[in-house]
Amino acid sequence: MRQTFLSAAVALGVALLSGCATGYSVNVSSIKAPEALPGKSYVLRSGMKDTSEQDLLFREFSAYVNRALEKRGYTRASDLEHADLAMLLSYDIIPGGSEYEARYSTYFLPSNRPYTGRYVVQTTSRTVPQFYAAMMLKAVSAGAYRSGAESQLWVTRATALTEGDDLRAIFPLLVAGAMPYLGSETKEQITSFVTVADEAFKYVTGETGAEP
Repeated sequence: MRQTFLSAAVALGVALLSGCATGYSVNVSSIKAPEALPGKSYVLRSGMKDTSEQDLLFREFSAYVNRALEKRGYTRASDLEHADLAMLLSYDIIPGGSEYEARYSTYFLPSNRPYTGRYVVQTTSRTVPQFYAAMMLKAVSAGAYRSGAESQLWVTRATALTEGDDLRAIFPLLVAGAMPYLGSETKEQITSFVTVADEAFKYVTGETGAEP
């Protein structure tokens, strides 16, 4: 009886673990100028002063953003001269300024004692620091950008609180959460839970759909 119960418990645990997926609540806010151009061709540029388009991390993140923009009907131009828009990408991750206490309970059977239907419960806790991850994609007129001006046509921001400072892990989730709203007007902040099992995440990471 005891062996059967333990086997069933192990099987249930495996099933639950296999169904888990990493995910975060992603907050998205997008604003669009009334005079926004209808053009859809673009070049992607860094919106960060100290980060160039040749930066390896920028190149990695650009692949996700390019797929998301393609999904929204935008096309990459060969260069700025042939583009309608310049897309300026920025991102960062900083300490969130808050922590929370996570509690974990372990249930196990007493050793060397007959099974009585009761468990010994051991509870531990740890303090988990939080980080604030953010990305911003800003669309400006390519002509204005070439002349050194920055005429904003639309801006989409996505943020999330995370338990670690690995921006490479969270960034594609930010892009997946922002993808439906790129180039649009949300009127307010929209929150959605995005996981690595979502089709949007698989699309921006290249598992399905567009090529980078």
